[in-house]
Amino acid sequence: MGLLKVCDLDVAPPSGSLKEFKVGNLEILVSNIDGKFFCTSARCPHAGGAPLSEGTLIGTVLTCPWHEAQFRVTDGLLLRGPATENLRVYENIVRENQIFIEAE
Repeated sequence: MGLLKVCDLDVAPPSGSLKEFKVGNLEILVSNIDGKFFCTSARCPHAGGAPLSEGTLIGTVLTCPWHEAQFRVTDGLLLRGPATENLRVYENIVRENQIFIEAE
């Protein structure tokens, strides 16, 4: 396992918001909850993969912009369909003003 750089902290989303980053062939969604970062897949696992960066984040709940499926960004848990799968979660580390995810 290695670390993949997602972004520098100066371009990370501010608290209470989210932002998408391309990391190699991965699309990673970074959510900032009170200064703590969470990294998940940037695409909804339902019907064509909506770009979750266009969704809404209220507290820890992310709502898909296309069909309103809801996920908890802290652990990827599906809270409301129509999606049937959880979001993929990537463990992340903040080091030297950068966010990294653990690569497989």
